[in-house]
Amino acid sequence: MVATNLVTDHSAVADGHWHYGAWAITAGDNLLTAPAAADDFTAGHVGKSIVVGNVGGDGVNLGPQGGTPLITTILTFISATQVRLAINAAFTVGAGGVPANIIVSWGTNNEAAFDDFNTDFAGQTGVVLTIPAGIYHMASGNYAGLFKGVKGLTVEAAGATIAGETFTIGAGGQYGAGSRHAKTATVLAGATSVTLLTPSEVSRFTVGQYALMTGISLQYGGYPTNHYYHDWVLVSAIDSDTGSPTYGKVTFATPLAHGYKSTWPEIIPWTADLHYGGPAMLYAWDNTTNGSFDHTLIVNNLTIAHHAQYKIHGKSITLNNCVFKGDYGPYPTMSHTTNMNNCSGTTCHMEVDKYVTNFNMTGGDWGGIGNQSGNENSVYDGVTVHFSIVGTGKNTIYRNGCSIGAAHPDAGITLGTDYGAVNSITISDSEVFGLDTTCQGTRIVGGGNSNTGVNNDFSMSGGVITIPDSFVSAGYVTKWLLPGHRLFWYDTGRGAIGQFRIIDITKVGSNILVTTDWPGTWPAGPYASGKLWMARHAAPIATFSNVTGCDQVVDLSANHVAGDPVNTRTKRQYTGSIVTSEYIPMEGLLQEINISVIEAYDGASGGPITASPGFPNLAVKVSDLTPINIEPTINLRTTGLRRWTAATGWTGGVTGDTLPAISEPVRITGSTRMTMVDISGESSGGWPTFTHEVIVDQGFRSRTFTCTFT
Repeated sequence: MVATNLVTDHSAVADGHWHYGAWAITAGDNLLTAPAAADDFTAGHVGKSIVVGNVGGDGVNLGPQGGTPLITTILTFISATQVRLAINAAFTVGAGGVPANIIVSWGTNNEAAFDDFNTDFAGQTGVVLTIPAGIYHMASGNYAGLFKGVKGLTVEAAGATIAGETFTIGAGGQYGAGSRHAKTATVLAGATSVTLLTPSEVSRFTVGQYALMTGISLQYGGYPTNHYYHDWVLVSAIDSDTGSPTYGKVTFATPLAHGYKSTWPEIIPWTADLHYGGPAMLYAWDNTTNGSFDHTLIVNNLTIAHHAQYKIHGKSITLNNCVFKGDYGPYPTMSHTTNMNNCSGTTCHMEVDKYVTNFNMTGGDWGGIGNQSGNENSVYDGVTVHFSIVGTGKNTIYRNGCSIGAAHPDAGITLGTDYGAVNSITISDSEVFGLDTTCQGTRIVGGGNSNTGVNNDFSMSGGVITIPDSFVSAGYVTKWLLPGHRLFWYDTGRGAIGQFRIIDITKVGSNILVTTDWPGTWPAGPYASGKLWMARHAAPIATFSNVTGCDQVVDLSANHVAGDPVNTRTKRQYTGSIVTSEYIPMEGLLQEINISVIEAYDGASGGPITASPGFPNLAVKVSDLTPINIEPTINLRTTGLRRWTAATGWTGGVTGDTLPAISEPVRITGSTRMTMVDISGESSGGWPTFTHEVIVDQGFRSRTFTCTFT
């Protein structure tokens, strides 16, 4: 172990100040006014570096996730709450997309101290860095990494805060330089080597350094690149002998978790910087400028005050008892394993970004969290999220006392993802105050986002969808082209009228061909406004156990079969307290309807007391996809079970029931709900008690949806 101190050994200065709140500065002006609580400007701060969140840049483009900070110096001291800056702001706080609350930091710039530390310990392991208590200001532009280049590091930072400019925690990220990638031959999961299609490109890789194996490009543009499948690999051998029969072979220290095909389409053109891939492709990752991916970092008790979003990346990053201030906070990305233990960001909406193989969050308190599909396995253990978790990684677990969405009636978990697709979701021993399983945010409305209809933009014959290249640049078709995954056909007039599975995708000439298991051409119309959509599945594998909170999670926890897809089973109990229930998501072939009157109505009303638990305008006949209205009427004065199955039809009907004939297979296309005669004003002593259960079948259960081929 080698110990070092950022102040005594590397000349850091802990004289910084920072505040988060309603600062005031106007575009084109240099007068900065602090909120009343931030009254600590002094005449001695003139000439000091200052960073004002979200108001820098070109005055036109705010930039992503917190924008560009204004980095300058304090020109003139006016009062404890006002100074003039050396340059003008490009944006106005609280206007034009800039939030009303931002972070401002000022003091001595400590970039040189971190540079000195990184230079002294580059490539070393067993390093322990102490950052003494105090506020450390950073202000020199986009600083790559606070701890870049140090291979194994523990940071002890009790009482320390780092504030200011844009910086990252961890190692260097992806970079292009025009020659950092190579296409490979098709390779199966479990393989420990790949063969480059251009063998001479082995010169781009180095034994003992890391690379990233990828396949299926999801995103047109963006950083880093976005692939649905990825494996972090350590290169253990390279065959660079031009006379060898295995020339171009790159061997890895561990086997691949996924298979990759060379025939997957190269959807997005290569640029001089990053290649956005698609077919089986290996990226060289190590970079001596920004630090090796082989970076194991543990940070204890550090506070970071930073307005813009900032990256956490490297092979293994562990943050313990760290605090994050601002609106956005950190975002794990380009990491094999990121652990966050008892960390908090109560005002932050943080993101778990791409290429994270394992993300583990234990304890902690957050404002909100967003998830990209490019993260492989995520576990939330006893985490509190006050507002929403938007999106789901491929495989996500919430357990052991998680509390999600308590701060707002519309908050909770939204399943699904914008890019890619979800495989599994497990929620146990937790409370969730809202749950959206409807795939509302994952619908494909055409080749772009202008709601033209997939049937109008693409063609389909023999189960193959043909997508012209002209739609690729719109950036939408890449989001859902995933072999092995399931989608619904969606008509706004009839709902989810069918489902299909993508078998393979290839590029032929100027078209992308999507082979599916759907027979023939598009499902039968007519479609509302002549437009057919698609929707990705919210969670093909779902498990809920001992979950409290909103009605839907309680229902799923009690009745959903572990491992089944969501929206396949519901059972709710009702009394006379409501007239119309919420819509309960339900999609699949109808298997059973069970309506059990447990306690009969015994109130004062002399008229019929009935309930109608059904699927109003949300069911179609399988034979021709024409709508069918299924709304049974149940006499709540008589107890007993009324049951429908495909084998038996209706059984248990009594006088006063109306049980509609269902003489052929039916698909439920969106939801079910219950309506009943209004007796809510009567005494509850006479109310009935009855249950409404529906079971549908989506044709698959408890499978892992990964791409398999031989």
